[in-house]
Amino acid sequence: MIAAALPATAQVPDRPYLIVGPALLPGVGLNITSVDVGRFVTREVAFAAGYRSSRDGSVRTVATIGGAFRLIGARHTVLQTPRRSLDVDLGFRLGPAILFRFEETAIDKNKRFTLIGDPFLRVALQTSVLISAELGIHRPAIRLGVWIPI
Repeated sequence: MIAAALPATAQVPDRPYLIVGPALLPGVGLNITSVDVGRFVTREVAFAAGYRSSRDGSVRTVATIGGAFRLIGARHTVLQTPRRSLDVDLGFRLGPAILFRFEETAIDKNKRFTLIGDPFLRVALQTSVLISAELGIHRPAIRLGVWIPI
């Protein structure tokens, strides 16, 4: 019922959002991203925490800042095409990561802090709620989320 009430031409509105959801592979985790959506770009601050079960196990937390180019939003604005319920963002985030292994060696402790760059591709879909799937390179690499207007 709710999905039928949405216009077929709905698109991610230009406003701030909080994206919250699980992160998967390798391991499992939680991803929280603050996104300020514009017509051509997004500005983002992301926090992710992931647990990876392996022989020695580890927990990794990452805090990044960056942005994305809105492929469909830019196309709509420049070419005046109809709005779609699908949005595609291609972006990059940069920030520190900290890794805690459950059985750390002295070498592991020296490698605990790293600086990561995370190029990503995100597809957002307007249904009865705004949802997205994101693929990046830092783990967990697959991030799902529900967009909450703030």
